[in-house]
Amino acid sequence: MSTPDLPHSRPRFGILKRFSLVAFVLFLVFVGSRPLWQVVAEWRVRHHLEHARSAMTLSAWVPAAAALADARGILPAHAEVLRMTATFLDETNSDPHLLLQTLRQLEQAGHAEEGDALMHIRALIAAQRHEEARKEFETLKPVQRGLPDALLIEARLLRDEGNEKAAHERALRAHAMRPDDADAALALAISQSWNTPYEVQSAAIKRLWNMAEGHTPAALGAIQHLASQPYVTLPQAERLLLLAEAHALCRPATRLATVSAILRKAPERRAAMLDAEVARYRGSKIGDLTQAAFWLAAETEHGRLLEICPLRLALESQDLFPIVALSLAQQQKWQELRRLLTEERVPAAKVRINVWLAWADGFLQPDLKNARLQLESAITQARKTTNREVIMSAAHVAEIHGMWDLALECYAFCAVSGTGTELPLLEKAFVIARQQADAHGMLVIAHRLHEVRPTSAVFAERVSYLGLLLGLEMEAILPLLKPGAQAGSPSMRALLAALAAHRFQDVAAVRAALVGVTEPAIFQPGERAVYAGLLALTGQTAAGFQIAEKIPEPLLLEAEKRFWKLAK
Repeated sequence: MSTPDLPHSRPRFGILKRFSLVAFVLFLVFVGSRPLWQVVAEWRVRHHLEHARSAMTLSAWVPAAAALADARGILPAHAEVLRMTATFLDETNSDPHLLLQTLRQLEQAGHAEEGDALMHIRALIAAQRHEEARKEFETLKPVQRGLPDALLIEARLLRDEGNEKAAHERALRAHAMRPDDADAALALAISQSWNTPYEVQSAAIKRLWNMAEGHTPAALGAIQHLASQPYVTLPQAERLLLLAEAHALCRPATRLATVSAILRKAPERRAAMLDAEVARYRGSKIGDLTQAAFWLAAETEHGRLLEICPLRLALESQDLFPIVALSLAQQQKWQELRRLLTEERVPAAKVRINVWLAWADGFLQPDLKNARLQLESAITQARKTTNREVIMSAAHVAEIHGMWDLALECYAFCAVSGTGTELPLLEKAFVIARQQADAHGMLVIAHRLHEVRPTSAVFAERVSYLGLLLGLEMEAILPLLKPGAQAGSPSMRALLAALAAHRFQDVAAVRAALVGVTEPAIFQPGERAVYAGLLALTGQTAAGFQIAEKIPEPLLLEAEKRFWKLAK
């Protein structure tokens, strides 16, 4: 009797084993010698990067930032993560210090690209490191410097240096080199819509209105630009609002810019329109809410801003947090601000938190001890990274609370050579040093001012006066006193000559020089005190006393008080 055939279970099992073995071998070939966790991590990173790339293509910066943050949290030094982080930071201009660090990491890892040089210069400019940016720009090859992006960078450098005409010319050249680029056409129209001949300007404004009527992304830029212009009438502003609302890609920021245009032309509608916008954005998603918050802050509507932005929500958003903190400060809600800043997880750099804490503590603790400690810590850390934005914030807080020495330190540090802010910041620092009766600090700043404007007689006279007053630098001062060296006030030059003669203890020369002082009324209080003292030294005690008795002592430097007392 024959035995029936058994089911073919064993051969089928063998096939499965062989298939599994082949799959396992292929897996090993794919993985190679890398640990399994690394393969999984790279897969997750690429998944997040794909999301970030898609969001950036749509200019959806908030989800792009979230996807990038997820990727950085897994493999922060991964080449693709670093590259996309650099691209994101460059396009959003959101954190120049992190961009500089990221570019440095790419270079150290051997992943630098040709376009990184321009990206690095843009980051230096955004970080207010103008001298470094200018030096690096000068190292570019002529071919690179002729590129549209490089021309725009040069325009920014020239603008910071106060050369607005040359900056405008570079920007026009850059935009004209991209005739088929809608964004470049928009930028060219904006550039030609001001500071150009009437015919060119009128044609540019007409092109902007034509663009605004379209449905392209560039239309939104045209709408936003036109909404910011003072020549726009109320009917035109209302038309821009309708165009913005009809555009499929319109973001809240663009729409709200047109609302601002209406508010400027119809202030009687302000309260009603603001209430309507608050109602519109209350409870919105974080991206729209952030744009609305920035708009309300720009309109100085900090109370309304706090209505639509719960504090718990601010702790979840790196963009929303600073604007909420600023609004709490503007509303003088110092206790609430301090509680917000001392939460366990605050989405802001510690150096910025220190500045804001100093702002709040200066009002909550009148002795200013804690506020000073917070500011000193912030300034020290910010100087290490040349973060002038934080240092300027620290300067403003120091001024608010009367910590003039810290304010002086900040303004002097931020007065960067070659920028349009150098001169006003040095002047501000000079005023603060004068308030502090810091004569040596005044002399240091006076020297810097004279270096910035060597042809200025006023700045030359400051250096000479302070140097002579403090008994310093005769070798540096004497050339400034020669006839024709500067075309300053004759009376001031006579006073300086008298002061120099006093330094050499030549009373006859002092008396002769004082004859040239024909307009003592132009002198500052300290200079009048010196003049009065020199008159007394040369025997003209009555004239000196009459001048000295009208000068309040608290207005004088210590060195000036010595002359003042001679006349009293």
